[in-house]
Amino acid sequence: MPGTLNIPLEGQITTRRDYARVVALYSSLAIGLVLAVVLWRVQFLGAPTMRFQPEGTVMSIHLLITPRNVRLITEHLGESQIVAGLPLTLGEILAESKNEITFNIGADGSVSYVVDGRISSEVSEALVGFGYFASIYKETTVVTRIGDEVVDTGNHITLRALSPFFQGEVVTYGEDTIRQPLRLNNKGIAIKGVREVVDEAMMPMISSDAKVLVNLTVPASSLAMPSILASLLPIPADSRALAMLLTNGGTILITEDAAGQGFYFSFDPGDMTVEEAASLGKDMMNRVSLSTLAWTIPDGTNYKELFSNPADITTEIKAEETFTFITLTNKEGDRLRMAITPNLITIANREISLDNEAEPESSCLRNAHTWFATTMIAGQTPTALLNNNRAAALFLENFSEVAINNNQTKLCW
Repeated sequence: MPGTLNIPLEGQITTRRDYARVVALYSSLAIGLVLAVVLWRVQFLGAPTMRFQPEGTVMSIHLLITPRNVRLITEHLGESQIVAGLPLTLGEILAESKNEITFNIGADGSVSYVVDGRISSEVSEALVGFGYFASIYKETTVVTRIGDEVVDTGNHITLRALSPFFQGEVVTYGEDTIRQPLRLNNKGIAIKGVREVVDEAMMPMISSDAKVLVNLTVPASSLAMPSILASLLPIPADSRALAMLLTNGGTILITEDAAGQGFYFSFDPGDMTVEEAASLGKDMMNRVSLSTLAWTIPDGTNYKELFSNPADITTEIKAEETFTFITLTNKEGDRLRMAITPNLITIANREISLDNEAEPESSCLRNAHTWFATTMIAGQTPTALLNNNRAAALFLENFSEVAINNNQTKLCW
């Protein structure tokens, strides 16, 4: 006879205790991992290379020497010579550091550097031959131009260095010290920081076939057109149209297509009439289509006079209920087009469409309001285009594009 089935009615089998063991195990692993990361990052807390700097330093670039940072810099910037007059590449300078390095930028654009290591006497003697001097403070070496005074700014503790996401920072000195985190990745270098908040309504629509070389956002009430910016423009920087753009704020686009280089200027028209807009366009055309007239005065002196004839420009106006198109053509067949809406006037040497076209976008940085291909400013130092960010300008020639949005400046390889 089979035995009686015995099912207990009191007490229940539970997995609560096993669940608690699993939670405790994973919590211990997580805490252990965090502690391991913190213990490894402790070596970056002291920031000894931030302590010593030349007198008159206006900006410092502080970079941690981690395997990832070294790989990216060596791959993309390793052959750069960023300290004028020194035959040392950035890769060779990095090799002198243990945990970190700091580059200091002076008001005159001079660059010096500090490494957390003692360089050899042979290297120190060699530096003198190039106009530089190595000052050694315990285990820190400061390389500056001969004659520059080194200042001890005291101990620096960088608590953010405990974070595994901290790779370095850009420090700007002035009435207030501004610190901006520095990030490196496979696409480029990003310098975090709040920028100008831009009215995207000032962005014109362009042909989807056009390549944008420069997209400059100009804030309202700008006092003058920076010379570096003016050098990028296809028309003289003293034109009335640019004067209005500086006053009202707007956007300047320079594009490239099958026909060559194009431009678009967009800004708030205010209460401008159609006649005033046409006059504005004629002013632009007159400045780029000047003729030369030779004169001889009674004393026999010869000179040449530049002049333009507004009568040589024909004007075609097409007015609709909410917009107006104006086309100006000179005797050489060059055309300037203008599109006016209640909120925006766009002046261009290309066709202008108010719809079914593409709003320009940076391939370097999402939501960028200002960007430019570095080929456009070859041989120039465009700090004015970078909100005077000398850190971004320092490595500029090694990148393909620079882009700025409301949160950061990014330099893409």
